[in-house]
Amino acid sequence: MTERDFLRGVDIFSSLCAEELEILAGLLKRRLLQKGELLFSEGDDGEEMFIVESGRMGVSVALEKGGDLEVADFGPREFFGEMSIFEGEPRSASCKAKEDCSLFSLKAGDFFRLAERHPETSNRIMHRMLNITARRLRNTNRFLTEMVSWGESARKRAVTDELTGLYNRGFFDVSLKRTISEALSAGEPLCLAMADLDGFGRLNSLHGEETCNLVIRKAAEVFRQGFSDGDILTRYGGDEFAFILPGRNLREAKELCDDICRRMQSLRIETNRNRESILLSTSIGIAALSDRTSFDEDLVKMADEALYRAKETGRGRALSYSGG
Repeated sequence: MTERDFLRGVDIFSSLCAEELEILAGLLKRRLLQKGELLFSEGDDGEEMFIVESGRMGVSVALEKGGDLEVADFGPREFFGEMSIFEGEPRSASCKAKEDCSLFSLKAGDFFRLAERHPETSNRIMHRMLNITARRLRNTNRFLTEMVSWGESARKRAVTDELTGLYNRGFFDVSLKRTISEALSAGEPLCLAMADLDGFGRLNSLHGEETCNLVIRKAAEVFRQGFSDGDILTRYGGDEFAFILPGRNLREAKELCDDICRRMQSLRIETNRNRESILLSTSIGIAALSDRTSFDEDLVKMADEALYRAKETGRGRALSYSGG
């Protein structure tokens, strides 16, 4: 297998054409490690990322009372250390070979030269990298890996909403453009759902910011439990949420959002005000990608219109965009 063929199978490089893969292959350096050999230690300068060609690499942190705790491992075609390219901060974990390994390394300077000479190529790599790094944040073990290896605060600021742990608006804007392009290229369905919490303004005036933040966090938990790992869940702003649903047609998205509405209505949130419970509901508008809605602005507008109709016709329900 050629280096180009191998790189095509690495997720962050999978969207590159043959010529771009050849350029990238010229920047990579191969590293061979024997089982037990250290790649880097805590405190080392972080200036390159790594892709595993063969074998497995373990990431560990030193415990206060002695010994090490392994927090993650990486196998063939997986990558790690990517954020060191952009942050240049010292490593806060150690990494060693769990078995004989072959790695490719990409230094920060080489990546920045690629960005100067081939900006479209580097942008595609960065978009994939951001998406995958963000996806890791949704899994506890992967989140710990990112937190230890490259800094929790930087990762969370980049892609997540601090209050809810869902993706943030900036990540949504990037992801919607990308997923629309991928769905159109593959001929696969895609839906967008826009939601907000019913009567949230009144809750804010009655209970204040602290309680309303609790309400938003509880609502986010319902969304997280109701949707699947492949869905992109975003806090759009305030009590508004947006959900990108790749691979789902309008019927499937509607059934899913109906279930979300039922889950939300069964939620009871206890407050400190006279032992009062808050009953919550959400309204959701859904729009499906088509040849007539190939732009992200179109899809957002349609889902927003469906959301408006859902609120105007009774709230606590999900409605699909029907035109007009």
